[in-house]
Amino acid sequence: DRERREMETLDCLIDSLLVFQYVRRFPQVDVISSAISTEFQDLATTYPTRREFEVEMQRWGFTTATLRRALERQLIVESYVETRFREFVDISRQRITEYYEETLAAEMQKRGEPLPAMESVSDLITAILREEEVNRRIDEWIVELRERAEILTYLW
Repeated sequence: DRERREMETLDCLIDSLLVFQYVRRFPQVDVISSAISTEFQDLATTYPTRREFEVEMQRWGFTTATLRRALERQLIVESYVETRFREFVDISRQRITEYYEETLAAEMQKRGEPLPAMESVSDLITAILREEEVNRRIDEWIVELRERAEILTYLW
C-alpha cells in the first residue's frame, strides 16, 4: 500500500513537471506578483497564526521564496488551462437536461429529497459539467505529454 502511494505521488510529480515544462514555453503566460502575494496570503490565513503557517511550510520543506515560486508555477498553469481548455468548453442544453434527469434526479431520489426545478440548478449543473469536461481534456493532454516525453525513473 505504501509503495502504491509512493508511485502515485511520483506519477503526480512527473505530471506536474511535464505540464509546467510545456506551459512555460508560452511567454504570454505571465503571473503578476500581486497575484502570487494574494495566493500566499490566502494560504497563510488558513492557519490560526502566522507561526503555525511557517512551521507547516518548514515541515513540507518550503521557505517563503520556494513557496512563492510554487504558487507562481501553479498560477501559470492555471492561466494556461483557463485559456486553452476552460474558455472553449461549451455545455449544451441537452447535456444539462440529461444530467438533470439522469444524475441529479437519481441522487435526489436516493436521498429521499424533492427534485429542485431545473431552472434553479442549471447554472450549477453547467459548472459541474464544464469542470468535468475541462478535467477530461486535461487528463488527455497529460497522457499526450507523457507519450511524447522520455521519463526515466530510478528507484532505490
